[in-house]
Amino acid sequence: RIAIGKSIEPRLTTVTSVSSILGMVGLNKQYEDYKKAAKGTFRDIAEHAFSGLGISEQNTSRNPERRLAARFSNLFAQIKAKAAASFDSRFCKHDYYLVDHQDSAVDGSKIKPDFVYYFAQRSQDFETAHIVVEVKPKKFAANPPPEVLGQLGDYALSIWSKQPLRTFVPVILMHGYYLELYIFGRGKVYHTEFGKIGPSNRVTSRCQEINGIEKTIENLWFLLTLSTESLGHSCKVDRKQLGIRVLKDVSGAITSIGLTDPSEDKDAIPLDHRIPKT
Repeated sequence: RIAIGKSIEPRLTTVTSVSSILGMVGLNKQYEDYKKAAKGTFRDIAEHAFSGLGISEQNTSRNPERRLAARFSNLFAQIKAKAAASFDSRFCKHDYYLVDHQDSAVDGSKIKPDFVYYFAQRSQDFETAHIVVEVKPKKFAANPPPEVLGQLGDYALSIWSKQPLRTFVPVILMHGYYLELYIFGRGKVYHTEFGKIGPSNRVTSRCQEINGIEKTIENLWFLLTLSTESLGHSCKVDRKQLGIRVLKDVSGAITSIGLTDPSEDKDAIPLDHRIPKT
């Protein structure tokens, strides 16, 4: 894993904001619409997360990593319930299943990430893994050490080995109360700070702390409402998906190729379309 981590470091591109990293994978317009709809929705959960109310960390012994994992799991349950009660069909839909793997390996492997979001209930293996969540008990002062980057890369490689058509693999790293998003691509790894889900040690006002937690919660829920196709992998192919959509980053380089419905996507290339000779 240290070797994997050292190979990742030169490919790591740090992006200053969540909106920028989502823009690189063609999701900025959808994200802006979501932010308008989400404004104020998760405020009460953020206030509770700051004070510790309603965020149970019980039954986790004295292990700090398990306490943090419990915080993440319980917070996610609250976010999911709140979104279901507050949003319309665009942003309340959530097709993924959070599974705790702290004590059990992903099926068909020996790997134990803390959590995996799966996009199917029928199995819990890397063929149906969507997002991996890794928890570390202490906040890193800078970039994670090579062994931790290697661990995240190992998750991405395990998913690619079972999902060869997939372009991007999102991995969430929780260190202390801080979340970071890593999007593994075939040639680059995009990274951005997602925010925090608990009080920090910085000298900031209560309002600023809660604002930061609220923004993190908003970003996390947006990521979890995205379809698998939105993140560049076509895992649920059906008859409607008869076109190809090519996404490019700001430099014009192709970032993902996925299946889509040409009747709903004006930029799609129909699979049965023949380009005439010139």
